[in-house]
Amino acid sequence: MKPVFTLWGISFASYGVMCAAGVLAALILGLLNTKRMHLRLENAFVLFVFALSFGLAGAFLTHMFVSYSIGDLVSMLMRGTFFEEYSPGFVYYGGFLFGIPGAYLASRLLRFRMMDYAPGMLPALPLAHAFGRIGCFLAGCCYGIECKWGVYYPEGSSAPANIPLFPVQLLEGLLLLLIAFLLLRYVKSGGKHVLSRYVYLYAPVRFLLEFLRGDMHRGIFLSLSTAQWTSLILLVLFLVPVKTLRRG
Repeated sequence: MKPVFTLWGISFASYGVMCAAGVLAALILGLLNTKRMHLRLENAFVLFVFALSFGLAGAFLTHMFVSYSIGDLVSMLMRGTFFEEYSPGFVYYGGFLFGIPGAYLASRLLRFRMMDYAPGMLPALPLAHAFGRIGCFLAGCCYGIECKWGVYYPEGSSAPANIPLFPVQLLEGLLLLLIAFLLLRYVKSGGKHVLSRYVYLYAPVRFLLEFLRGDMHRGIFLSLSTAQWTSLILLVLFLVPVKTLRRG
């Protein structure tokens, strides 16, 4: 629980540092996997950059429209107070869904098959996500529900101060590392359907962990959060075709 730390007299935001470390770790893992699969490293790098760029934009825009109404956004723009009143953030699923067309665009521009690179690159996604969740824990965002044996955040962090909160960010980070490990095992055993395997692993985890979240700035509809609805939709989209094929 240290939103800001100082090194050599310079202050750094813990969340930003952990996200940057996660991106670097994901890139290294993705390139190592690509090299092991005897695919072109330059294609993997461009795919990574496009997916990351589209993903960041998607995560930012999704947070904007989940956290604020259209009326609020228009009002801030009309009054010229957008940069003073708007509190930026990122929504993971928005980044995930926008990152896929980014990767596809890279594959079209360089004329390679995106899914040939998915087994090598996609296990790096939960690794980067795990770093991000540790950053959330340090900053106090995406905090958990109140519980007797929770962690306490100081004044100035994103979480409510001096209240015991469940460290849901750390739990998700650990589960993401496990997912990354399972995906690597799956790929090394010859598995090719890594995108669907990722959805099968992460969507149920995210759905359940949302019940342990205490922050309310993530969109609630019919008692479920935006992330929970997205998890359910992804599971349906990926599971229904499998069942249909089995019946056929």
